[in-house]
Amino acid sequence: LENQKIEYILLAIEGPRHTNIHDYTNRTNDEYLIILKTIFETIHNSGKKLLVKFHPNESEINKTSIESLLNPSVKIIKTGDIISYIPNCELLLTMSITTSILDAQILKKPVLRISFREWMGKPDVCRKISSPVTTINNFESTFNKILNNLEFRQQIISDGDDFVHNCLSFPGTSSLQLTKILKNFLNSSK
Repeated sequence: LENQKIEYILLAIEGPRHTNIHDYTNRTNDEYLIILKTIFETIHNSGKKLLVKFHPNESEINKTSIESLLNPSVKIIKTGDIISYIPNCELLLTMSITTSILDAQILKKPVLRISFREWMGKPDVCRKISSPVTTINNFESTFNKILNNLEFRQQIISDGDDFVHNCLSFPGTSSLQLTKILKNFLNSSK
């Protein structure tokens, strides 16, 4: 963690997944594009670099429509694992509940989730406390607060640490613990 270079804001994009009737509505798709446009403009205006990482399930149609919203200075990653990009990000942005949140928190990165597809119901306890959530109307102020208010930023990272410790057993030693369990199981079955 000590050798990390802060190079960009990382945006993990996952659009409407078309797993529910709501994902097919014009309203959901318009909201998605409005959210992305606001994020892109806010980051551009901040002078920060933006790296966009598409979710592996993102459709080619969505990728093409999103690329048309971006300026040429934005780097787009369409394939591969997001984990390799998290160490050098200043902040992870996401619009969904994703394992990338946990990955970023393990690496002590602040995470901000932008509310999208909340028609699925009220977030449960894990979704609510995994990272701060903002509406697109409050995105710019929350984004700037994370970047400019060290105390607020550290609180998000600390809350992320708490979330990691509440969600994971044996962080850092899980392979060793699994090996012990398997050895005990094999020895007891002989």
